[in-house]
Amino acid sequence: FNSASNAVDGFSLEDESTWCATAKDPKTEPWLEVDLKKPYPLAQVRIAFAKSLLEKNVPSFTVLAKEDSAFKAEDLKSAVEEAKFAATYELQESFVTEKAVKPQVKTIAGRAGAELDQVVFHFRDGRQPKVYGNAGGSVKDDLVLKDREYVKEVTFKTRGSYIGSGIIFVTSEGREHEILGTNFHGGANTSNEYKAKEGHEIIGLNLSGSSLNGIVEAKLAVQEVKVMQKKLVVKGKAKGVVPKEKIPPNLSKSIMDAKETLAVIPEHFVSATLENAPVARYVRVSLQDTKQQLIVNQIAVIGYGKEDERVKPERIPLTAYHQLTAQFTKQADYVLVGLLNEYAEVHGLPDDTKFVPKLNQTVLTSNQHLTKIPCGRVALEMRYAMLLEFNKMMQNLMKVVDMNAPKGFSSMADNIRNSRTLIIWAMKKKMWEQGLKETASSSRLNPMIYLDQIGARRLFEMRKTDHKGRISLFGQLYQQTKDKDIDRMWKIQPSQRAFIVAYVGFHTADAGGPYRDALDKVCKEVESPVLPLFMKCPNNRNKIGENRNAMVPRPTSTKPHHLALYQFLGRLMGLAIRSRNLLPLNFTAVVWKPLINDKVNRSDIEAIDKMCFKTFSKIQAIEKAKPSPELFDSQMKDIKFLVPGSDGKMVELCREGKVKSLTWANRKEYMKALMNLRINEFSTQVKAIRKGLAEVVPLQYTALFTWKEMMTQVCGRGMSRADCDLLEKMTNYSGHNKNDATIKNFWKMMREVFNDEQRSQFIAFAWGRSRLPTSETDFSQRFSITGHSRSHGNPDGWFPIAHTCAFSVEMPKYTTLDVMVKKVTWAMQNCGSVDADGGISSGNRVEEHSLSDDEVESFFD
Repeated sequence: FNSASNAVDGFSLEDESTWCATAKDPKTEPWLEVDLKKPYPLAQVRIAFAKSLLEKNVPSFTVLAKEDSAFKAEDLKSAVEEAKFAATYELQESFVTEKAVKPQVKTIAGRAGAELDQVVFHFRDGRQPKVYGNAGGSVKDDLVLKDREYVKEVTFKTRGSYIGSGIIFVTSEGREHEILGTNFHGGANTSNEYKAKEGHEIIGLNLSGSSLNGIVEAKLAVQEVKVMQKKLVVKGKAKGVVPKEKIPPNLSKSIMDAKETLAVIPEHFVSATLENAPVARYVRVSLQDTKQQLIVNQIAVIGYGKEDERVKPERIPLTAYHQLTAQFTKQADYVLVGLLNEYAEVHGLPDDTKFVPKLNQTVLTSNQHLTKIPCGRVALEMRYAMLLEFNKMMQNLMKVVDMNAPKGFSSMADNIRNSRTLIIWAMKKKMWEQGLKETASSSRLNPMIYLDQIGARRLFEMRKTDHKGRISLFGQLYQQTKDKDIDRMWKIQPSQRAFIVAYVGFHTADAGGPYRDALDKVCKEVESPVLPLFMKCPNNRNKIGENRNAMVPRPTSTKPHHLALYQFLGRLMGLAIRSRNLLPLNFTAVVWKPLINDKVNRSDIEAIDKMCFKTFSKIQAIEKAKPSPELFDSQMKDIKFLVPGSDGKMVELCREGKVKSLTWANRKEYMKALMNLRINEFSTQVKAIRKGLAEVVPLQYTALFTWKEMMTQVCGRGMSRADCDLLEKMTNYSGHNKNDATIKNFWKMMREVFNDEQRSQFIAFAWGRSRLPTSETDFSQRFSITGHSRSHGNPDGWFPIAHTCAFSVEMPKYTTLDVMVKKVTWAMQNCGSVDADGGISSGNRVEEHSLSDDEVESFFD
């Protein structure tokens, strides 16, 4: 689905290339050379033949590329040898599973003055670094360990009566890294060596002052990894590996490593798409398995040039397929998929393109992205046929592709994730629900959870923050469930409840209402200063730009007990997905994208902090003016490598950033560091949330979601005016008729009088939750509006009565719309507590003063 419009530069040559002579040696394959005049990242090579020739035999070809020097005449012999070899043998790739170590330490930093002052171990899982010694001396180069590399040996050296000491780390790959005092000399005469046991790594030191007295070691974890193996085999034979001695010594490495995907394009063209965009100026195309006269009409080498260049269509020979693909931009495809989603929600996923006339014709004829496409209904049906076929492929691919593989590990997983917006929601939902069903637990715990609302409320009134999660409702729920069996506790069936709620000191009998009410209250705490987890985003605090009600993770909450709470939130998200009891959370793409293994970009950051790239944009504007470096330095001398984070606290972009000035020479470093800081600012917190989510739902399928679809799975649709249509469809009436004035006034109140917040308040009043499910099938019960049992004589004197467990409201027959609005508004704003539907719940109250010394920091303003 990469359209030809993505190719930003093209080269088409007809008479400027020369085929080598083959008459004397019929076994020699013909070849062609092209000089592109300058190096380009290559995308595709196409060769046009006579149509009659293609009908008889479709030749395949190998592409060789060189960046630095042209092919020479004497290269012909080796080219012929390579062509013969490529026609006889092929490169076979396969994956095997091997066991590999999973070290803990990622980086070792150090400081030293005259002697060794400090060593710091940084870990791969993001835990708190281990610091040995004091922060004296100057910063030394870091030892950055590779993925499977670990420290296995440490040597400490001193020089007797001389000042000066040093430490040398030896890694599993034989690398040595020194942290030395400035007065250290190579002839040290005192040396202590420490080696980790076999199968262990060094994760810490016993450092006393500047002397090393021992090491801290840990057993290496082992995990299974997939490793690609390559071998040359005779074409057409599964066995018969080529002996090394038969491989020509001058065989080009580009053949050995080539990964061409050969595809026959209708109407005269044979194409090879080049993966990984090799950079080259000189291109040689060697045809294979050809024993006849070939008439080559044209060869096209298509590459990627500068991003601001646009390809000239006449320079690229397009087939009907490519012409169709080039017409549809990504935005147009998004619109088409959106229309198909609307259709599939009502009629199901179609098998052919007969549905096209039934789509929303207003959108098809007026959308700005579709109106630019000069195509009729036939082209539209062809595009939809491609989209449907692509979606059918996804269902089979998901069974064999690891969608949790990190970026760059699996090109197939990367391509599927990049195409997630082209996958129809009905297809995603089908796979997603099957995955949830297969991983659900056959039994559940369903424990009784005792929640002390009064103690939690007192904490809020005291304006204290529950850092370790012990007093807030969120914390009480966490403490009572953290050690429960995960499968039986959280992996429940749709519409089930994970636990039963008893509010201590309240009359509650949980048939569903208190459970939903507790989850709603917990979510309000998550977004409040009573927990150390989230804060208002800068746009929310400053009331500018987008997302003025959004919350973001608190960057400083990185201690183990904070991360445990984030992980618990991930479990609650997974529970919301499984049970369809949705959570009213106001998060943005900076949270949802990492959860689906998608990358946060600049626009996502600006959506929460409009001013964060002000200096960044200023630098870009000045660069366009092409000033002298001296002028730039004078204008920017007051700007340091020190910027505010999302919480307003100043963060250094590099070591000693508070004293390092921005200059023309280091402007790129500044921009890169700023972008990296803001894009990864919440990575530690979101990683913990994702860990908790993965404990409850299969992340294999979440990678197919867009971030908005993931948000909808957890949070539902809110309660907008349009959502009233869904609610009305799911409403029953008893004691009222849907054509009664009371019912008409009710829906008029919901649609025209109430705003989104008030509509959510009403749903919370009636059901104990403030979000609607995403579709009719996700409703666990229908909404009921019944007659009011005690208001017959004076309906305007009574308030509505809600039964949250039954999702039902007793509605008096109010005489006017104004009276209804006043009575309903008062009821839903003043009757938030779930009480008086059962006996008084016993249970322990939380300790009134149980905050420890390390919880004194409050996040209240």
